[in-house]
Amino acid sequence: MSPDEFSNQFDVLYNNITSEKAPGLNEYEKSVFLTKGQYEIVKNYFMPEGNKYNKGYDGSTKRHVDFSMLTVDSSKDLSSATSATWVINANWKNVKTCEWDDGVMMVLNESVKVLRGTDEKVLVVVPLDYAELNRFMNKPYKRPLKNQAWRLISNNDAVGGKQQIQLVPGPADTIQTYSIRYVKRPRPIIVGDLDDDVTLEGYSFGEYDAVTAPNKTQGCMLDPSLHEEILQRAVELAKAAWVGDLNSEIEMGKRSE
Repeated sequence: MSPDEFSNQFDVLYNNITSEKAPGLNEYEKSVFLTKGQYEIVKNYFMPEGNKYNKGYDGSTKRHVDFSMLTVDSSKDLSSATSATWVINANWKNVKTCEWDDGVMMVLNESVKVLRGTDEKVLVVVPLDYAELNRFMNKPYKRPLKNQAWRLISNNDAVGGKQQIQLVPGPADTIQTYSIRYVKRPRPIIVGDLDDDVTLEGYSFGEYDAVTAPNKTQGCMLDPSLHEEILQRAVELAKAAWVGDLNSEIEMGKRSE
């Protein structure tokens, strides 16, 4: 669905659902609701509890198609990165740190390739929260299982406040490569041309050219099979914002968690 189609169909559905009583919306306002609807669709469809079919990313073939345009494979060579000793445990001497990819929304799976002696091994990366980390620190063997590595996320002000990941392998492993597959955050849906100083999530409005001006007016990155659902959700959000009652606001908050 092109930006013009999003805009025109939004008008039709919005006028029908409000019986043309609500004030019209400009291109920027429609872009805000379409972008919010897009993010909610992505988050709710990724988590089975958030949609009526109870199907998450791996719940059906359709979900793989839905997210195909946002699925990214990334690999980082850490063989020359400096290993560090983590202060939580002095026996962890092979911890390596790297920057989190920009735009990571949901991680699907991740792994590290390590050297164990002279052999190469691929370890599954297990993301830990800090409650789990504290629990592991109370066990006799304070390290990952043989075929696992741990990953934690932190913030590093030294690199502009970007998110950093800390990878903890076993004591006999030296990390060579970190690989990740994730769903990236989609660009906002911008349906019209406004003043150059108006932006939506850092993206500006203007004449669309996919080659020379990729930040300008743009349609939806998601598979076309999701466009109608995004449009419907955006109109629902617009109606709830127009009604403005407490129940509508609470429901909008729930849907955006």
